[in-house]
Amino acid sequence: MASKNKDIEVPENSNICIIGHEVIEKGYRVKDDRVLSLMRSAKQKLRMKLKNNRLYVCEHHREEYMKKRKGFERNLMMLAAMAAILFVVIFIVNVMSGDIWKILQSLLLGILIFLMVPIFLFFIYVPAIEEKMTHAREGKKR
Repeated sequence: MASKNKDIEVPENSNICIIGHEVIEKGYRVKDDRVLSLMRSAKQKLRMKLKNNRLYVCEHHREEYMKKRKGFERNLMMLAAMAAILFVVIFIVNVMSGDIWKILQSLLLGILIFLMVPIFLFFIYVPAIEEKMTHAREGKKR
């Protein structure tokens, strides 16, 4: 996620605001989900150093986070709808042509489109947060 403070060095095993990239004492904890697990496992497989930080959104950045999350959810719905419409249009046009090879090509293209949507969303992903603000606890791994 983009931030004005990207050049700030963050210590390992810290409680970090994902918007401001700063160490915090309390905030809204980021829900650990499959996407974050996938990102962590990809970093491990690529032998990148994991910082094992606990991810939060601080009160100061909550409004900015909410805008980003809402934008992500809107993009998710829009991309899924566009992929579905594109698949249906391509498939119908090729079925009307009557050529079996074109029908099979349209099915393969549709599968490719549906596989590309999650890849695009991976780059703009904004994780969900918990409803209640919590005090960040030192040493607690997620």
